[in-house]
Amino acid sequence: MKRLLVSLMLSLIVVGFYTGSFAAGAYDKYLTGADIEKISGMSGIKEVPRDPSKGAGGDLNFAGSDDKLVVMAGFQSADYYANYKKQKGYFKSDVKGVGEEAFSGPASLGPEYMLVFRKGSHCITLTSFFNIGGPASKPLVLTQEQLVELGKIVAERL
Repeated sequence: MKRLLVSLMLSLIVVGFYTGSFAAGAYDKYLTGADIEKISGMSGIKEVPRDPSKGAGGDLNFAGSDDKLVVMAGFQSADYYANYKKQKGYFKSDVKGVGEEAFSGPASLGPEYMLVFRKGSHCITLTSFFNIGGPASKPLVLTQEQLVELGKIVAERL
């Protein structure tokens, strides 16, 4: 579990450093709380401000009605895709049907909580948060399958 938390924190740091290729404030047309509610079955999903000190290090950050983070999205230029894929520990397996190319990660033995995809001149990262205090059978707030569905929504809107 410690290894998973360290991997998540590293992902948050990397996403925090590599964001910024889109115009400020332009992200919310690509993913909304309503999209996440539809895919997850959760209610009360809201966008929260970027605050890496609280884990909300993406360009878009969403929390549930309990203020626990659910998912964050990072928007970068397409050249970041190759960088992510070759970084040790990120790539686990290719994902079909999202953008022009996509992969899931991290490569650790734990659950996959990240989807990275490229479409046109854009690279998008979607990261689920750990379900701290939740049942062991549901270690992440969103499953990899749900991240893929959200990725399809974002890719369609790019």
